[in-house]
Amino acid sequence: MPRTPTSRIQVQADRREGRPRGLTLIELLLVVALFGVLAAVSAPSIATYLARKRVDGTAQEFATTVRYARALQLQSPQRALRVFLGISSGTGFSCAGVYMANDHSTCDCGRATNLCNTIALFTVQPEMLRMIRLPTADGVSIANAGTDSFLRFDELTALPYPIGANSIMMSSIISSSRGGSLRVDIGPTGMPVICEIRTTGQPVLHPTYGACT
Repeated sequence: MPRTPTSRIQVQADRREGRPRGLTLIELLLVVALFGVLAAVSAPSIATYLARKRVDGTAQEFATTVRYARALQLQSPQRALRVFLGISSGTGFSCAGVYMANDHSTCDCGRATNLCNTIALFTVQPEMLRMIRLPTADGVSIANAGTDSFLRFDELTALPYPIGANSIMMSSIISSSRGGSLRVDIGPTGMPVICEIRTTGQPVLHPTYGACT
């Protein structure tokens, strides 16, 4: 039985309703352009967020390294070698390291090789025990903020040496061009305190920490 014009119209309508319509080329181009604009707008904020997290993580890692150095001296007060915490830099990186040596200049995390000098006739040789190395290309660096680039821990008390000499025995700055700057101060008890270096007019990037005084 032949279909009536009405039935053909109904079939065509049914097909249009049942088959999803695809995007046209113009619509696809508009969607791509919209995503491009959104990416361009959000890219700086994402980069700032990632830089801020790297600075925060490095400051926390350095604080943990300070506590490790003090605990190492506490556990072995009778060792012939002393425990030092040093900050240095090399070609394309900055660094911090914990080492055991007879003198603060015996080891240096800024060297490419042979981090510690060999001491003739010593039965126990100097050794770099923990190190943080920050490539310059990553945008985060650590630097000494005081007069001394090293800190020695007293053999018996494990307190920074000389005991009670200053309110801040050692200070370091972890910084990034996008992620701000955090300072880690080591007081006479040997415990690290983190604060943010804030300047007038700049946003607070690390609200977890107080402002450095």
